[in-house]
Order: sequence, then structure tokens, then C-alpha cells
Amino acid sequence: TIVLAVVLMVIVMTISVILFFTGAAAREKWDFQEVWTVSFSGAESMKIIDLTGDKVKDVFLQSQSEVAILDVQGQKIWSGTYQLPATTMGDFSGDGTDDFVVIYQPSGESVTAMAYTGQGQELWTRALPNFGEPSRATSVDFQGDKVREIVAGDMNGHLVCLSSQGEILWEYDLLAPSDQADAYVRGLDDVSLAGTTAVAAANYAGQIVLLDGQGQLLWGPEPFPERLRRLRAYDLDGDGNSEVMLGGEYGRVWALTGSKGEPLWSQFIGQRVQEIRDVEVDGDPATTEVAVGGKEGSLVVYSHQGQELLSASPGGKVSEIAAIDMDDDGRNEILAGNSDGKLAIYDYQGNSLQSKFFSGEITRLDAGKLTAEDQFVVAAGREVSLLQMESAKAPFWYNTLVAGFIACLAIAAGAWAVTNIAPAPKLQYSAEDMTIEGLRAKRKMYLESLHELKKAHQAGEVPAESYLARSKELREQVAHAEAEMMKLGASIKPEMMKCPNCGGSIELGSDKCEYCGQTVI
Repeated sequence: TIVLAVVLMVIVMTISVILFFTGAAAREKWDFQEVWTVSFSGAESMKIIDLTGDKVKDVFLQSQSEVAILDVQGQKIWSGTYQLPATTMGDFSGDGTDDFVVIYQPSGESVTAMAYTGQGQELWTRALPNFGEPSRATSVDFQGDKVREIVAGDMNGHLVCLSSQGEILWEYDLLAPSDQADAYVRGLDDVSLAGTTAVAAANYAGQIVLLDGQGQLLWGPEPFPERLRRLRAYDLDGDGNSEVMLGGEYGRVWALTGSKGEPLWSQFIGQRVQEIRDVEVDGDPATTEVAVGGKEGSLVVYSHQGQELLSASPGGKVSEIAAIDMDDDGRNEILAGNSDGKLAIYDYQGNSLQSKFFSGEITRLDAGKLTAEDQFVVAAGREVSLLQMESAKAPFWYNTLVAGFIACLAIAAGAWAVTNIAPAPKLQYSAEDMTIEGLRAKRKMYLESLHELKKAHQAGEVPAESYLARSKELREQVAHAEAEMMKLGASIKPEMMKCPNCGGSIELGSDKCEYCGQTVI
């Protein structure tokens, strides 16, 4: 018992030490805490950004029919109604505070671009007579003067660039595909090129170009081998030049050099790419990793060189991804929202930390500080919510080492108790402890058993060797009971006698001993 207890204690403490030092049983747990929730249906664009110039972040929202700005408490600062708008943000007035532009088509008029301050004050309006239904827009600082220009694309593959004052600087048409339905501008992002900035644009057919600040072609059209789902530009290797990330209809992920449009690496996630976002999970701030979400519920993170670092399965259709460093360890936790309304959060190794469900598809996520650090905004269904993660840390003594030590104490106590329990006395029954009636009943039982044994032997059901052994045992028990009954003064007719040769108990009247073969007279 002692040896077994020692072995168990060694095993328990070994496991406890491994779990403690590897962090496999981390004491820190996380939970979602809702700060506020407001009504806003079908957000297609959302960003935490200071639009009012008070050094406090706001929330910019855009749906298919409304543009709104919320303050830190979720109250609307400003809102406007627009039909199928495209929007972007940036400093267009030169005052150091971001403004926003709404591009839409007023009823019965040509497409119009309108610039506003964060308080909703109009800066300028520009009609765009050559522009079709807006597809998307972005702001780019082509001049490097901290004031941004606007580049917008429409459903026909047409691009237009406006100055910060709303003047049309240039226009460009992407290569028309064979199917006009694939012509619309699907991707648009600014690309840093060692001190200058360009813009990458692509249509749904997968034709990608890079244009400079004058609308001149730097490279392209570069054909992507499948329909394009996402275009993003990030400086992956920290050299000051952006790489262009592409995600396709059939699961292909490409990284191109921003300077020449040459392929760097490619991967395949086996399902339609829904989203691509930048994250930091390898602990090296000099490089940037990319998280890719798929239509069938996959989440994969790749290094700047295209190596898979982690994978997870939020389920549903991964509609949005965001990054947040909750524990300030220099590595992001990854937020993934899906079409089922599930928001899941993963650590840098792909371990699930927590999840929460919302009433509707999660269409947008963004992380940043509003009322506190480490907050994020979730647009799901008809609502927008501000949440933050709260950690529940157990006391310092609440760890696997302490648990292992307590378990060892319990094992030791149990072993001590077992070894010190006095053995129960062996139960022995003798004829002296029994009455004549008890002995008579036992004698009858033995005789009946002997009779049944004989019948079984005669029927061939019991082998001879087994029969002799068992019958000898029963006869001795009958003889012993008869002897004890006689000692107690009982008047009985003996059923057994002893063989004069071997001393075995045989039935009275037998003419031959079954055990030794001796003839009995």
C-alpha cells in the first residue's frame, strides 16, 4: 500500500509541475462584458476613430441606407440617410482630425461625393457624372502632406480620384472582363512604396493594377487565377513596402510584392476566402501576420513568409476578423465573427478562450479604446455593441502545484488509514458453536448434496476424479457432524464409517472403499 501511494504521488506531482510550467492549465480566464448596445441595422462599414477632434474615439457606421457617428456612450452624434453609399475616412481639411466622405446617388441625379466633418458639417460636394453605382472607396495620402485624397470604384470597374477639396484629379477604367457581372471594383487599398503611396485596385474577375498619385499604371493588369474576394495591403516584412494580399473564390491566398506585383507566396484554405486581416501572433513586431477566414468556418493565420502558424474553427461563415492584445504580451488575441452570430476569441496558438452569440450575422468588428482599454465593437444583425474582455484571475495559490500537493496529502492519508486498519477476525464456525438442531440440519444438507452428486456421476455429468474428490469432502463433513452430535448426546443412526485401510469416510454398509479399493467386511 505504501509503495503504491508513493508511486501515485510521484505521478500526480509530475503532472502538476508540467501543467504549471507549460501554462497548459492557465489560471487566467476571460469573459465578455457588454458596455452598451444600440440599434443599427446591417452595418457594412465600421471603425473606431476620433472624428470630433476631442481626442476621444467615436464609432463610424455605414449601412445600405444610413451613415452615423456614435460617441463613447453609444449615443448618435450625427446621422444621415443615403441610398447604397460607399464611404471612407481621412483628414481632408488639414486640421489634423479625420473627416469622412459619402459617395451615393441621390434620386434622379448623378452620383455625388459629399465630405463632412465629424460633427456633420459639410465640407464640399462634388458630382461624378461618369461614375456608376458606388462599389467601394478608400482614402490615400498620395502627396505625403498628411492630407488625404479619395479613390472610389464603381460597379462597372471605373475608378475616380478626388483631391482633399473634392476636385477630380484622374479617372481610370479597369480591364473589362468577358462577363460584365465580374467588372465591379472588388478590392481597393493604399500601398506604401518606400516613401511614396500608391493604390491597388481589382475587379471581381481578378484583374489587379497598381496606380500612382497621377493615376498612372505602375504594374498590372495582373490576373488572379480565380474570382477575387478580398484585397488588402500590409507591410508584412517591415521593409517599408507594402505587400498586396489577395483571397479568391476557391480558397487561394496570394501575397504579391507591392513594388512589382510579383508573387511572394501562395496558400490554399480549401474554401472561399471571406476575409483577410493583419494580426500579430509571433511576438516579432517587425513583421506582420495575416489571418484568413473561410466560408466553411476555417480561420488560418500565416506568417509574413506564408507559413501556417495556427488554425481554428469558429464555424459558420467567417464574416469578420479583428485583433486585440488583451494581456499585453505583445501577441494578439484574434476575434472571429461568423454568419451564425457567433463571436469567438482565440489566443496566439489557436486555443479558444471564449465565445458569445449575437442575434444576427456579425458583419463588422473593430478593436480600440472607447471608455476603457481593450474594447471592441461588434455589428451583428440589427444592433451594434461595445464589449470588453474581463479577466478572472484565481488567487496565487490556486494552481496545479497546490492541487497536486493536496492530492498527495489525500493519497498519503488514505494509505496510512489502510495500513492501520486492524484486520477483521477470521470467521470460524465449529460444532461447539452450533446446537444439535443446527448440526442435524447441516448433516442433512451434506447428505442431500452427496445424493445429488451420485446421481450426476451416474448420469455421466461429473468426471470420476471430480466425483471422488467432492464425495470424499462431503462424507467427511457428514462424519464430522455426526461425531459432534454424539458428543452433545444426540441419539442418531450414523451414516458414515471410516475405511480401516485409508481412514477415509465411507457410507455405512459399503463393502469396498472407493478411495483405496480396500474390501470392507
